[in-house]
Amino acid sequence: MKPNTFTLFCGLVLAALTPTLHADTKTWNGSVNAIWETAGNWLKSGMPMNTDDAVLTGTSAGGFSLRLGPDTAVRSVNSLTFDGTAMTPYIINLDNAGVAGTKLLVKAGGVKVLAGSHTIQGAGAGTTGKGGFEEGGITFNIATGATLTLNTKLNHGDTIKLNREKVGAGTLVLGANSGGTGAWNFSEAAMGFVIREGTLKLASSGATGHSGNKFAVASGATLELAEASPYGSRNTTLTLNGAGVNGIGALHASVTSKLEATINGAGSVTLAGDTTMGVAAGQTLIMNQFITGIGGLTKAGAGTLTLAAVNTYEGKTVVSSGTLMANTGSATGAGTVSVTDASAVLGGSGGVGALTVTAGTLSPGSQGTADTGTLTTGNLTLGPAAVCEFGINGAAAGTFDQLRVRGTVTLGGTLNFALMDPSPLISGDLLCLVINDGEDAVNGKFTGLAEGAVFTIGRQQLRITYRGNYDEELRRGSFTGGNDVMLMAPNTVPPAPQFTIQSIRRDAVMGNITLTWDSVPGDSYIIRYSTDLQAFPGNLGVAVPAAAAPAASTRYTFASPVPDASRLFFRVERR
Repeated sequence: MKPNTFTLFCGLVLAALTPTLHADTKTWNGSVNAIWETAGNWLKSGMPMNTDDAVLTGTSAGGFSLRLGPDTAVRSVNSLTFDGTAMTPYIINLDNAGVAGTKLLVKAGGVKVLAGSHTIQGAGAGTTGKGGFEEGGITFNIATGATLTLNTKLNHGDTIKLNREKVGAGTLVLGANSGGTGAWNFSEAAMGFVIREGTLKLASSGATGHSGNKFAVASGATLELAEASPYGSRNTTLTLNGAGVNGIGALHASVTSKLEATINGAGSVTLAGDTTMGVAAGQTLIMNQFITGIGGLTKAGAGTLTLAAVNTYEGKTVVSSGTLMANTGSATGAGTVSVTDASAVLGGSGGVGALTVTAGTLSPGSQGTADTGTLTTGNLTLGPAAVCEFGINGAAAGTFDQLRVRGTVTLGGTLNFALMDPSPLISGDLLCLVINDGEDAVNGKFTGLAEGAVFTIGRQQLRITYRGNYDEELRRGSFTGGNDVMLMAPNTVPPAPQFTIQSIRRDAVMGNITLTWDSVPGDSYIIRYSTDLQAFPGNLGVAVPAAAAPAASTRYTFASPVPDASRLFFRVERR
């Protein structure tokens, strides 16, 4: 019995000597000053420590800056909560005026923001002794409509093996001081940083931290790129899934930016499921990292997404709004491609799979610019609501846009042109718009353009055929005997529209002169004058636009260029 009695006795002693740790909730009231460590600033007296839960509330002294210090110790709490009454902003300063600093360590309870927009700020990563934020738990929980900005060095010098998570429908912002050498290293975590809900906004291209950090965006969440500079080379994976918050994209660029590839080609974007990438109006996102995975890609937003890597993702590609530029040979991976909305544009000088345009514009090269190019597709189908647009600078190879089709060609919709010069072609010039492989004939026609139809764009008259014969290797061809879509400038160029001066009137009182002449809507004119009809050296120095359609004449009044002349002659010239 003695061994048993002895064991029981020792156990009781040890239990008696071991203190029991009780978590407490400490609520900030800021009644003394703005310093975290001041005991009187917290209800239940004393700053929160270790297992305590720290709560910042708006019921007392919310909405102002507080700081940690003055020493360089680590202040630890189990959790940090900005509660539902904290509607005015809190700013927690960790750099202590740049003299000394304190780290704030939030443990397993994580960070919760239930309301308001708050900031934790301090010195940048790699800066010693000037504050930092360490998150020892796994979760940032930001409620709907709330925002937390972290603009201080994060987990400085540590390698984190646990996944980090962003939950809640609100926004977590990582600022410029969040990244840099030695900071935010969770490269050994299995999933890395998982954005399960809401938005993780990268306000700085360096905020992603260690180059080995992995990020994953769950369906319904968004990773936002919000700095107008390249996001650094990454040698690990960004995993995307779903349409993002309110359909703006699992990856969304709110400013012009790019995702860079590493020098050795490491690093990729993986589509774990069908994924939306969004770009805000007027902005461009260039994807230099290659995209892989089982999912498909939908382009959303009015801006431009440029696929600039050799991609292997397996799903379909949908352009639902804005512009998608395909600039490599396999820019859209292995799946089919569709353009589905009147506002959507597909362009580029690379390659895509089988392509269907039910609405929107297909514009090889760069739409509306002098940068012409050739876009290669699989089977091509243009529906009745489609627009196919080609830029033309001339007839020489490389001076006009082309489509190269590896498969069947079915045409419909509207054929448009962007002429970089009003009359870029001369009589007899041939252009091949659609290079159709094999011997299969073209199905269908562009709206209103039957075989051999002659039409005019600007001042350029053109004839179309769907039976051209183009030799791509020699870059020349004939207007018959094949299955390519070609244009020819007719042998006879139509003369310029004729016009005459209909009347000249002079105001006897003011001396002003009014000319009326035949005009063509869309043209503009210059007015020359002479005193002897031998030459017309005078020029009023203005370009006069023609009257809008349906008017067939233009009237223009001006002061007499030679008030004392006994007679004046005028000549109107089209510019």
